Amino acid sequence: TTLCDELVRGFGFTVFKTRELIQALMGDVPSERGALQIAGERLDKKTDGRWVAQSLARKIQAAGKDCHVIVDSVRIKKQIDGLRRAFGSRVVHIHLTAAPEILQKRYKERMRTARIKELPVYQDAAQNATERGVEKLEEFADVVIDTGRCTDADTMVRVASKIGLYGGHVKPLVDVLVGGE
Repeated sequence: TTLCDELVRGFGFTVFKTRELIQALMGDVPSERGALQIAGERLDKKTDGRWVAQSLARKIQAAGKDCHVIVDSVRIKKQIDGLRRAFGSRVVHIHLTAAPEILQKRYKERMRTARIKELPVYQDAAQNATERGVEKLEEFADVVIDTGRCTDADTMVRVASKIGLYGGHVKPLVDVLVGGE
């Protein structure tokens, strides 16, 4: 969420939350972690994971513009595959990771401000079969960042650099400092 907020604020990205896509596609799904997990798994089974790419394509077409988009977040490889098939090399899969104790701490902090009703403890959320497989997505990522070892600013710089937001054409420049007395 922090990275998404920074990309929106700093570079005008548009965020598509899979939570919102699930609720739009499945109708009356409550804003509760467990219900969203179940509904997302149903969509994955029904569409072989293509629902994220299909929904995103419709939303981009409806917006009628070429925009920078963040999908927050994919949960299975088939969702990534669908996005890559639909949008080709424009897709950059950024995988953020952290040690379990850090994730537990963040989960607890997020419970106070979350837009959805979270499960009582992180372990409950992490027991879901789809959630257990998220870390395996690291194998398919273009960039993997351990957010436990990086500050929010470090993470932002690494992502922005990877996707070319800081400019791609820098003239070679050499500064020479000559010491003299």
